[in-house]
Amino acid sequence: MKKGLKVALFVGAPLLVLGAGGVVAAAMLGYLDIAGLTQKERAKAPPPTVAVVTKSEKPKPPAILVRNTPPPKSAVPRVTVTTPDPVRGDRRLARLWNELEPTRLIEISKDWREEDLARVMLRMDTGVVAEMIATMPDAKKASSLSRRIRQLASLPPPKEE
Repeated sequence: MKKGLKVALFVGAPLLVLGAGGVVAAAMLGYLDIAGLTQKERAKAPPPTVAVVTKSEKPKPPAILVRNTPPPKSAVPRVTVTTPDPVRGDRRLARLWNELEPTRLIEISKDWREEDLARVMLRMDTGVVAEMIATMPDAKKASSLSRRIRQLASLPPPKEE
């Protein structure tokens, strides 16, 4: 092989490869605008600027990143208001009274208002209520209580909200 060809291959070929690589690198970094190689963001981005601060200007403190956090809980405790449910209470008491003897029920309920007693008896088993009314010593009170039970039974059930 000739000496000139050897020099061309060993010196020229690496320079050619490095030169082409440099061009490609410059295009990819945005220094050269070559379609398909130049990154669009870098090609259009303005060059970086240097801020000059004079002695009269004070440097700004760095910005503080604030996370969106919920407000702190108040020191005042929440109060929940529960309203009594008389229908539920009547049902539970009726289940309990169904297990008692009618004579004992008469003793327990002697100081009850007729309205309240009728509401509970309306939800009790009819056999227990019949025995209770039959064994009441005061026939007038038994009759009045029976009328009140009939009155309550004829009302339509309350609408659910």
